[in-house]
Amino acid sequence: MVNKAGAIVNITKLDWINGEHMKLMLKEDPMQLLNLLESSIKQHLGLSAVEDIPCSQQHLLRILEFIKEDRHTLLTHLARECSLFIVEPDIKKNMNQLINHLETVKISPEAALDLLQKTVEGLEKLTQDSEPQSLKKRISHVLSEVGSSCNIKFRGLFPILRFFIIGRTEGYSVADMIVLIGLDTSLKRLRKGSLYFSHIRS
Repeated sequence: MVNKAGAIVNITKLDWINGEHMKLMLKEDPMQLLNLLESSIKQHLGLSAVEDIPCSQQHLLRILEFIKEDRHTLLTHLARECSLFIVEPDIKKNMNQLINHLETVKISPEAALDLLQKTVEGLEKLTQDSEPQSLKKRISHVLSEVGSSCNIKFRGLFPILRFFIIGRTEGYSVADMIVLIGLDTSLKRLRKGSLYFSHIRS
């Protein structure tokens, strides 16, 4: 007897299978995943060609390795996540995230701006190190000093910096992100964020 009822599709399970397949591709055939991902990133960023993506395949592979522990079940989700590390965030569009965080942890906009400016000053004293762990250690030391001088705990500090680096308050280790994105690029984003935030507060 043929059941005429519509088939039940478990979307959650299909997404999980898709995510596992992408993880397997990253492990066994990373170039195939990179080619698919580049096409998806091109569409996400509205670019004309894959060659216009401001990121080498080698760097994109490092980004993939960095975010692989997060569960991304769709290629479009993975492309959007990788794009956080490739292009500057739209902080104007997502400013409510930062405002909500400041209200939650009871940090004034003035204190947040001071923290941001001191972070830039501290990071400017560093130089890009060819050894990532060494650079990460020095960045972490700067962030610790900034938090102490501003009397702001890490749970208040890190989301602010994370927002101006990738455009959201939650996510990855700030020191790791700066190493991955690059010290100069991260400083550029923080300076731009500091300038924009100072203008909207005035």
